[in-house]
Amino acid sequence: MPSLKTLNMPSIVPVTLINTGLIYFFSQGVEIDTQIVASFLTNWKLSGLAAAGSTATIGALGLMLPRQVKDALVYLRWPYAAPGHRAFSIYAQRDMRVDYDRLKTEFPELQDQWSLTPEIENKVWYRIFKKHEKVPAVSHAHRMWLMFRDLTSLVYLFLGAFIIAGLYFKPDVNWAFYLSIVLLELLIFWRAAWNSGEQLICNVLASASTH
Repeated sequence: MPSLKTLNMPSIVPVTLINTGLIYFFSQGVEIDTQIVASFLTNWKLSGLAAAGSTATIGALGLMLPRQVKDALVYLRWPYAAPGHRAFSIYAQRDMRVDYDRLKTEFPELQDQWSLTPEIENKVWYRIFKKHEKVPAVSHAHRMWLMFRDLTSLVYLFLGAFIIAGLYFKPDVNWAFYLSIVLLELLIFWRAAWNSGEQLICNVLASASTH
């Protein structure tokens, strides 16, 4: 069975192609319109080499950023950025589906709130996750979290590339137009990643409360 990251590739590759095209147009000082974008996407869509190259690029970019950095780019905190570090102190308290009393009886680490550190929260949550990762609601939430976290990380990298290209090529073009597209992408993917991470935490705990 393909990995979740492999299943997410059809969603991530188009974003990579579009942003690569935007950087190219920006560096060349091209004022884009719908016809230019349509022509670019058509040419790249017809090229198997482009798709393969994009997949390889995504893989390389993914390896450039450790998981902890990707988590920090979403939750804007360091350390303990991953949502699992707040699974019981915050998220379990918010979700009505979670039977926290039942979880405390099954996991002694949760019984003393004063000794519940972020490290313990994450370790206990991960143990629960491994038991329930095949549950459809958990598996889907996990896939969405990985996808939007990777998209957020990629757009951060593309934002950096835009800034570098602008400083190097100094294109005579409307910077605000290009940057607004990238910043809008970043806002959408960042919020989706934030929400999907929380959803994953809650779905795992809800599954553990009913199974």
